[in-house]
Amino acid sequence: MSVAIREIQETYNVVPVKCLAHSLQLVIKARLFKDDKVKEMITKARSIIGHFSHSTSSNKVLKEMQDTHNIANHVLIQDISTRWDSTLQALRRLLEQRVAVQACLPRITCKAELTTEEWIMMEKVVNILRYFEEATKSISKSTATLSDAIPLINSLRKLLENMRGSSPREEENISQKLAGDLLMALNERFEDLENEEIYCLATTLDPRYKTRIFQLHSTTSTAKKRLVELIINLNKDLYSENASDMVAPTPSTSSEMTASGGLWSVYENIIRESEEDDPLSTLSSNNSLKEEVEKYLRSPNIPRDADPLLFWHNDVLYPHLKKHIIC
Repeated sequence: MSVAIREIQETYNVVPVKCLAHSLQLVIKARLFKDDKVKEMITKARSIIGHFSHSTSSNKVLKEMQDTHNIANHVLIQDISTRWDSTLQALRRLLEQRVAVQACLPRITCKAELTTEEWIMMEKVVNILRYFEEATKSISKSTATLSDAIPLINSLRKLLENMRGSSPREEENISQKLAGDLLMALNERFEDLENEEIYCLATTLDPRYKTRIFQLHSTTSTAKKRLVELIINLNKDLYSENASDMVAPTPSTSSEMTASGGLWSVYENIIRESEEDDPLSTLSSNNSLKEEVEKYLRSPNIPRDADPLLFWHNDVLYPHLKKHIIC
């Protein structure tokens, strides 16, 4: 498989793109599921779930407790250890059934029992993993594009930074520690994402994101310069300008944000703050290539749920940028 992919790349000059969903899975496995306390909690949770899955009598007691405490008659979910999302579903269901399960324990012979601290840890793990779940679902849609990668990772990074806070390590609570560990793994795996040209240009040419979602100040300047260079090459008979004197807009600064609205609400905050820091376009319309790029980048972003391809199909304000999109 590796040889075949390498030959395709060399023969057809194909740029390799890693699976973002798999990379996120590696982030979770690298930190979260290797934490000793988290591993112990998950082991106990699996033991409890397994007991009810294999014991008819215990399931009968569980049904009685569900009815007694007015809890939905849902069965517990067994996870697949190689799939973190199935572990998330299993823990989420166990939390839903916590009162019923705990009420059963004095009447059954289950070998495992979770402490109060472990139940709290389970809540924190589920709370953090739901954002990775949201990210995975977003990039698994048929409408997902390469330009979604940087905005998604930067939004996830900002969310984890806010959850981690600035407390010293010894004062961290469970949520801060888990968020800090995942943030470290995320930064390690996606450290060079904004330096990869294909991701950088895809994001810049997506009218939902442009340069307002970049975390690195240098990425904005590099993206603009490279974009102009590419378009000049496509229109070299009409334009011979030098793109090296491009000036980057004022980089955005992010204030503290909450994660209550979901992963993409963090993205919306980043875009809104960037637009406030970088005034929208007041440039006059002319045939200058630099003016066209500046006007595009400084115009308001389209909504995230809008179709970026439809934007470029209908738009007539940026003919040279549109030509690059088509090419």
